[in-house]
Amino acid sequence: MPEPRGTDQYAVPMTTPVLRGPYKRGIERRRQVVATATEVFGEHGFRGGTLQQVADRVGGTPAAVLKLFGTKEKLLIAVLDHWGVMTREIVAQGTVENAYLDGFNRLMSYHVEHKGLLQLYTTIPPGQILYGSDMPYAPGVTSAFLFLRLATAAGLPQAALRSIAGEQLARIVAGEAPADLGPPVGGGALGDRVLEAERAAAYTSIALQLAWRGADPTEPLALAVSSCQRPARDGATEVLDAVAGLCRLALDAASRRPDRPLAVIPPALVAMALAGTPHAGAPSGLV
Repeated sequence: MPEPRGTDQYAVPMTTPVLRGPYKRGIERRRQVVATATEVFGEHGFRGGTLQQVADRVGGTPAAVLKLFGTKEKLLIAVLDHWGVMTREIVAQGTVENAYLDGFNRLMSYHVEHKGLLQLYTTIPPGQILYGSDMPYAPGVTSAFLFLRLATAAGLPQAALRSIAGEQLARIVAGEAPADLGPPVGGGALGDRVLEAERAAAYTSIALQLAWRGADPTEPLALAVSSCQRPARDGATEVLDAVAGLCRLALDAASRRPDRPLAVIPPALVAMALAGTPHAGAPSGLV
């Protein structure tokens, strides 16, 4: 499988040569800031997470963070590149046969602990989330589906869904005070862990990262299909069947357009969302 390559000038490698003096301290400080910004943006979103929050956690000031990266947007670029480096290095710990698959399992464990948008909907007060600013990760119907799927799985009530989808923004545009929709819902609605779904979510996430970088996503997609086998027949099984069907659609797209890895993204993105929310049920007629 081709290895994706990051090219951004703000990349902070996770492993570096032996360095000494001020330069070494500067590299270590940049790495610390990027790792901390990854946590802050993961918890609060790019717009909700602030340079002040990053600075507080690393024991510095916003001005010091800006001195290292220039702008908040450039810090985000470094965060995204850091995620790619982390992905490659975790997987690369195993490079042949079963050891290579073990690398995917290590990355899968990392993804289980970092739930992304589900964390947004469970830890941020719903009155502080705007659909247009916190969820621009896919076009049109796909974006709307992801929003409804994840927010519903997190346990947000209908009033919160309407607010996030537009009512809160309409209030702000009209010059009204934003509505207070109460505290975060917490993670209780997410239900018990479904290991097969967690594996499928991790593998589809890997496939998406590879596709976005122009690399071959077929191996993790095939692993996602294999991980959807569940002995018990229950609600989660129906979701896993849908996930496997979507991953097969993505594999078919990859076989028809091997020169265009991005073709797998729509079905793989929906598959990842379903696998990450196994207790929310399987949408009818999806595959």
